[in-house]
Amino acid sequence: MVKKIIASIFFTALTSLLTIVPNGNCGNIVSITPEKAVYVNPEPIYLLLDLTGLENGYPVDVSISLEFPDGTLAYLGPDAQFSKNNPLFIVENWPFSSVKIDSGSWSIMLPPDLNFIPGVYVIRTFIYDAQSKVLIDKSESSFTLVDAPYVDHVSPSKGITGDVVFISGQGFGTDQDLVKVFIGGREATIIEITDSSIKTWVPYGATTGVVQVTVDGIASNQVPFQVGPYIESLSSTILSPGDSLTIKGFNFDPDKNKNIVVFNGVRGTVTSAKETQLSVLVPEGNTGPLTVTANDMTSSPVEVTITPVIESIDPPRGSAGDVVTIFGRNFSPTITNNYVLFNADSSDAFAATILEASTSQLIVKVPEAETGTVRVYTSGAVASGDISFTYPPEIDSVDPIEVVAGDEILIQGRNFDDVEQKNAVTIGGEMLTIQSAIPHSIKARIPLGGVSGEIKVVVNGMESEGGPFVIVIPAPLLRSIVPAEINATDTRTKITVTGVGFVKGLTLQLKRDGTSIPANPSVVSYTSLSFSLPRGITPGTYDVLINRSISGRQLISNALKLLVN
Repeated sequence: MVKKIIASIFFTALTSLLTIVPNGNCGNIVSITPEKAVYVNPEPIYLLLDLTGLENGYPVDVSISLEFPDGTLAYLGPDAQFSKNNPLFIVENWPFSSVKIDSGSWSIMLPPDLNFIPGVYVIRTFIYDAQSKVLIDKSESSFTLVDAPYVDHVSPSKGITGDVVFISGQGFGTDQDLVKVFIGGREATIIEITDSSIKTWVPYGATTGVVQVTVDGIASNQVPFQVGPYIESLSSTILSPGDSLTIKGFNFDPDKNKNIVVFNGVRGTVTSAKETQLSVLVPEGNTGPLTVTANDMTSSPVEVTITPVIESIDPPRGSAGDVVTIFGRNFSPTITNNYVLFNADSSDAFAATILEASTSQLIVKVPEAETGTVRVYTSGAVASGDISFTYPPEIDSVDPIEVVAGDEILIQGRNFDDVEQKNAVTIGGEMLTIQSAIPHSIKARIPLGGVSGEIKVVVNGMESEGGPFVIVIPAPLLRSIVPAEINATDTRTKITVTGVGFVKGLTLQLKRDGTSIPANPSVVSYTSLSFSLPRGITPGTYDVLINRSISGRQLISNALKLLVN
């Protein structure tokens, strides 16, 4: 509230008074200050005069002057208004009482007819003893007048895209349609506005530069503002350690050493840098947020997936229903973000049930699958690394189920090893010789001393269960004789016998009516031999048999009929 100050003209020169007491107690008794540091023309300008510390009712004289930017002066007149027409006005015999602040403070308005011009204005106040005219105290302050909106300060003075910013100043008005805010060269959205403050946020694409406000096209002063890094795009969001990643955006530091790129807490190596692009080597790390820090500001995070890595499985062999642990890196702790396949490289791949998950291990239930590669997918990315799981071998069929010792059999089933030496086949405890092996079949030869019994397959230390019973017919076995009829006097024709288990050292007998006549066989191969009729043989039907010794046992073959005429 403006209180009228009753004044009378005091014609003593101000300069002579200053020589009486050249050093007053500046600001201890009197002070005069503008209500604001900056005014926007043509808004009203108010000053606040404060008097304090005098005895109650002590008479004082007050002189108040206003210096214009061009050096001209105006003084406070009897009506508490400044005027350029009065050379000097002094308020005499002011009855002053030290009371509450609202009673010791006076508001003084500067009249608009003073024709204010933009610039800095200085206000000076002197207070004198009313009787002795001795200077008691003095005060000086200033304010700035502008013709455009004025930005005093911006808080904070730096930020990243999306950060809220408060702009303080004068002359913004309240009509949001007339006001525009620019931060780092981009127009910002106004959230709230008053004549002296604006709430906004750092717009997309803003770069380090200035903050400026325009009102109806008239621009304010500029205030520096630093904009932090912003990630616009990544060359890929699914990464493997060692990959080169390109980050595009704004406000990166052109010095590569001044940019810090972090992958979920692990720092990557920046290989090149521009203000709008970084190249980074992906470190060993885990899936999570990627950020860029430059000029002590950190960008908003961008989620990236670091390709998972599988390292081992424990145990590496077992049966369906077993629980195993897969160890590695970059798995997702969310179970449903992981996918595990057993025998993954075949058309008979089966998914495992994941029981527990963390970034470094997956606990899974082994599915009904076959020996083969185990593969892990996390968030759609396939894990690197090579692990396999071995199931026990299973026998589906054996052909033939009755076999002559020395013959081959074909075993069909699952989970055999295609490396012959990693498979073992036994019948009745006797080891067979592996001829060939693939994951679903094995060819093996029965030993000459083989016996009947259950067939078993052992692969990588794991044994099949419930194999069929194989009948092994002792060798040798006769299958055909050509010719089957011959003249008794024909001792030159070679009679050929086919079968299995023919080896050197065997003997051949022609038996008839309890009489056994030896012949001299010639072994052609394991499956063929020949002989000639011994001289002096009598006509009749003979049984042709072969006798051989194996490990001290005498083995006699079946008989084929030979008609001797």
